[in-house]
Amino acid sequence: MTRATGPALRARAEQHRLLGDENRLLILDALADGPRTVHELARLAGVHPNTVRAHLGRLTEAGLVGATTSLPSARGRPSLRYALRDPQPLSGSEFRLLVASLSRLVARAYSGDASASAEAEGRAVGLTLASRRRYASTEQVVDQVLRVLRQLSFAPELLHEHDRYRFVLRACPFGIQAGDRDGAIVCAFHLGLIRGVAEGVGPAGLGRIDLLPHVDAATCEARIEVGAPARAGGSARPIAAG
Repeated sequence: MTRATGPALRARAEQHRLLGDENRLLILDALADGPRTVHELARLAGVHPNTVRAHLGRLTEAGLVGATTSLPSARGRPSLRYALRDPQPLSGSEFRLLVASLSRLVARAYSGDASASAEAEGRAVGLTLASRRRYASTEQVVDQVLRVLRQLSFAPELLHEHDRYRFVLRACPFGIQAGDRDGAIVCAFHLGLIRGVAEGVGPAGLGRIDLLPHVDAATCEARIEVGAPARAGGSARPIAAG
């Protein structure tokens, strides 16, 4: 049996720790009925609003809860309403087994073109996930890419260096780790996905988009280099291990 390790396992362990708190469970139960404000949650849970805010911060970081801005019913500033996020991707040894099986099927079906085919499929998915609105601003395009990466549970952190945007990816939805033989196909799919989202929401010729798998033991990194010549395929570092 394949054991889940690395960032995916740590993310699951953190979620279990979060759900061990009675107040957080009360908040999640309240949100199951629909979006609510901090004060509504405080009233339902019977705790101070500041306590609710602290718990919501932890739940938001874990990807279990998201916030949206709603118009006020009377005069005043817009209020934040919190809601449950979409269900998190499956994880664990059974899910990893399915990923490995599908990767082998792709490799057998496309032989030497497996990575290129996976990237093309990822691009198609990225175009589907992209907002229907197009943005002229690079920052807005980057924000949309970040949004999709968060939704897909990559746990991204954005770093900006002049004309380069770096997305530090702290989790892999497919559980790929350094050395996995399925990494080439899965990472090619992810590269295509990121390119598809950027292409779907941004102007033509935005720049070069690359994926650097496992820059260290716990993270991968995607990059958008504004104005740099775009690559037709591949990445700045060979996609050999997730």
